[in-house]
Amino acid sequence: MSRYGFIVDVDRCFGCYACALACRAATGGDGRAWVLQLESREEGRPFWIPYVCTQVGDPVCGFDAARGGTPPCARTCPSGALMYGDMGDPSSPVGRLISEGRARPLPSAPGSPVAHYVGRVPRDLEGSLPDPASVIPRRFIPVSAGT
Repeated sequence: MSRYGFIVDVDRCFGCYACALACRAATGGDGRAWVLQLESREEGRPFWIPYVCTQVGDPVCGFDAARGGTPPCARTCPSGALMYGDMGDPSSPVGRLISEGRARPLPSAPGSPVAHYVGRVPRDLEGSLPDPASVIPRRFIPVSAGT
């Protein structure tokens, strides 16, 4: 059985928010993508990381993985920072990153599906990425995922 999901390449994201805007446009304003800007004191620069939905169940954007293609957020990303595919298929780019152990899980609510990331997180931010429910505006969090 296919297990579709996202991998965020944090080395490619430059904080343009195109994914968040595409998600809101596809959902009529009730988007689930949000880009966090975190300040790395160690590197003296901002660091961006997209938090995206996990496309599980009935995605609010209406994207249907069974029909193929790419969700609006990933399709719109100009840097290619959002990858979407079958995480259980080692022949796909997303599945290969998962099977090689190169993708690490993004924070999520306990028991909920997880998006993953690849790339280098600044050391002062590593291990302290916030839970999406604590930073994404409440109107963008599905009721089942937030507190």
